[in-house]
Amino acid sequence: MSSVKSKYAQLEEFIFRKLWEDYKVSGKTFSVRKSFGDKNQDRFFIGTEKSNYLGFSYWSISLKIRNPIDVTSFVLGEAKGGEFYYNFQFVCPGVPKDDLEKACLFLALDFESHVKTKFENKYGYKNSKKGSKDYMFSIYPHKTFSDLESLWVSFTEFSQDITSVLENSIIETRGIYNDLETKRIEKGEFEKQIANLEKNNQIFLNKIKKEESNTNMPSKNTILYGPPGTGKTYHTVEMAFQIVNDNKKVDYKTSKDWFSKELQKEEDRQVDFITFHQNYSYEDFVMGIKPSLNGEEMSFRNHKGVFFEICQRAKLNLEQSSEKGGELVPDFQTVFDELLMPLTIDGNEIPIKMLKEGYEFSISGLNEKNLNFKKQKGDSQHTLSIQTIKDLFEGNREFNIQGLGSYYYPLVEELKNIQVKLTRKVSKVDLKNYVLIIDEINRANISRVFGELITLIEENKRWGETYQMEVRLPDGKTRFTVPKNLYIIGTMNTADKSIALLDIALRRRFDFVGLYPNSDLVVENWKTFFITLNENIISQKGKDFAIGHSYFMLEENKSFDFVNVMNKKVLPLLNEYFYSSRNSDLVKNLINSALIKSKLPYELLSDGYSDKIVSSK
Repeated sequence: MSSVKSKYAQLEEFIFRKLWEDYKVSGKTFSVRKSFGDKNQDRFFIGTEKSNYLGFSYWSISLKIRNPIDVTSFVLGEAKGGEFYYNFQFVCPGVPKDDLEKACLFLALDFESHVKTKFENKYGYKNSKKGSKDYMFSIYPHKTFSDLESLWVSFTEFSQDITSVLENSIIETRGIYNDLETKRIEKGEFEKQIANLEKNNQIFLNKIKKEESNTNMPSKNTILYGPPGTGKTYHTVEMAFQIVNDNKKVDYKTSKDWFSKELQKEEDRQVDFITFHQNYSYEDFVMGIKPSLNGEEMSFRNHKGVFFEICQRAKLNLEQSSEKGGELVPDFQTVFDELLMPLTIDGNEIPIKMLKEGYEFSISGLNEKNLNFKKQKGDSQHTLSIQTIKDLFEGNREFNIQGLGSYYYPLVEELKNIQVKLTRKVSKVDLKNYVLIIDEINRANISRVFGELITLIEENKRWGETYQMEVRLPDGKTRFTVPKNLYIIGTMNTADKSIALLDIALRRRFDFVGLYPNSDLVVENWKTFFITLNENIISQKGKDFAIGHSYFMLEENKSFDFVNVMNKKVLPLLNEYFYSSRNSDLVKNLINSALIKSKLPYELLSDGYSDKIVSSK
């Protein structure tokens, strides 16, 4: 039997992996196959290779139908010509016999009406004739796809469009038919389905589950993007915990407590967090020189940025983990930095004892190439070459005790004494993962910040990978590489105007994970308002400017203050979004429309200068 997978099998496993990854990040559940026969082992979803379709849903509807797929299903398969297709189907009884079937048909027709109005010619539509035994309405894109990645990109936008309209229709229908239980698949039910899948699907049990520590780990370079308030920074904390702790899953509070303690570590910190801004530079991020005031004298000191430092820590661990143990001897740079710490941090001169008893000189400053030092007597303007110091320290150059050699020798001896003090015995070291979180990654000039290092962050060019690379930094002597055990997580606010400046080179080297508003997380009484407001915003500005669910979530031990959230957070944000709009009443109209539809006891008042939400009771 051939081990080559059919296109259908490739499609099914690909879709399951994508949905599973999305669930791990966003908690978005989905339906899987519930029953298995001898011919359906190693299947993930409803459907078969012979019938050439697979189907899944995000919703659970309390209605049994004759059709083998769910009432609402995304359907995918292999089209004629070998390409892939997808569509969305709504199936229910066309001639209802009870209130439950009437509710389902009402929902289907309401959804059909809204989706056609909203998207018009963006998608194709097909439905059964009125009075048919089974009513079916399907929506589909106007093209098929030659590869799975392009299908998924298109499908992601399609599913977001469908979800926004269907959830709005569900709310409308439940306002009329209270008995219709229509909701997202709950986490408990989803976990039961997955447990059943594990018992019957050997691919999932023996392959995906065993690979979970790798497949569910984020890529080495990930950017979480989405509108404000969708949990991007929130998710970075959970992702960092997962990466550092061998893919272990815990609740957010545990992750946050660990994250706070990790950031406070002085040594071997495995996580760093920074925020980019317009003035952030290569010198801040990697390496450069910074001015230092020593008394009344201005000098310059070497500065190593957060990226340089975490790469060094990760690389050291990578190297140690491949050794059997023994002595850990610090290199020249570590020892040199230790010696100069009083000068670089506090601006204090560093005394160095000379061979002749009673004599010493003091290091008073440094620049990129030299150390400045003062003699005990006489002219104080002298320098020592850092490269010469390094060559002497590493044994690549012989001492000349004449001239400046009388200053080089005691300095190098002092460095060797520090090296001995810092040397320690180590046992076998385990390989660790390190995480750099870059909040608002699109706020800085990426080309300026990363410089030539943009190439090194590619996964196959990391140190320890197949095509490992290193570069020489602008100081002309420091060699630098990005190790394979470093993960970079960025966040990106899609409503930020500076997103247009995001470098193409960065886009190519990062995996992008979208986080958009999730109405399941919104306080129940405010869901209709939340969904309707976002519908209105999206119709005017696009999905990247929606309002995130975090604004409408309950804080621990607090009640939800709608007026405060609207007046202090949502209204200012909307005014910023539509600042240049020619319609001065646009924001007011968006909110009033959502208030009317949700029937909330609030109104929007204006005093001629600003708008505010108040109770209408």
